[in-house]
Amino acid sequence: MALLFVAIGVAAAVWAVATFVVGAGIEVPSLTGRAQQDAVATLTRIGLKPVVHEVWADGAGVGDVVRQRPAAGADVDDGVKVDIWVSRGPLHVPAPDLAGLSAKAAATTIEEQALTGRRRKSASESAPEGEVFRQRPVAGAEVSRGDTVTYWVSTGPPLIAVPDVVGLLSTDAIRTLDAKGFIVNIDLVLGWGVSPGDVVAQDPVAGTRLRPGDEVVIEVAIF
Repeated sequence: MALLFVAIGVAAAVWAVATFVVGAGIEVPSLTGRAQQDAVATLTRIGLKPVVHEVWADGAGVGDVVRQRPAAGADVDDGVKVDIWVSRGPLHVPAPDLAGLSAKAAATTIEEQALTGRRRKSASESAPEGEVFRQRPVAGAEVSRGDTVTYWVSTGPPLIAVPDVVGLLSTDAIRTLDAKGFIVNIDLVLGWGVSPGDVVAQDPVAGTRLRPGDEVVIEVAIF
């Protein structure tokens, strides 16, 4: 009978120890604000498995832990996974200045900032063809990673209708075309029945849409 009581006592003691050991678990440490390398090493050392996620986060250094799960102080079993979120950099950044960049350079700049680019085309009186001259949001405006930045790439100067200069004196015709930004070339032709110096024809004809700097030829009567 005494041996029976001893055996029962030993068994109870073993059960109690086992229960204490299993029930104690591992306490999850506080990792927020620590560097990724340090957090991973700490979890590995105490027998937990770190799972790293990268996120954009304001107010944290690149590579620092900004969130964790389970929370600090939680009791978990050995080998349990602990998720940690590590900063890739700030979530909010100023919109990049794209003015004067080529379309390719603008797209690269936007991508490097983890933003989304939307390219549009439009004529511009000031920007050469292929150059960005407008954007939305404007440069410096606060945006979040992933936001869309729309930018306009110049297709060159806008098209302008060629004015009708037939019947004008050549000097007036030249002045009119020059004011529109066209280059004027003169062909002298016979102009029977027409006052000398009058424009008798033009190429291209009135209403044709050209860009500033394009050539317009006028035929001027010599007598």
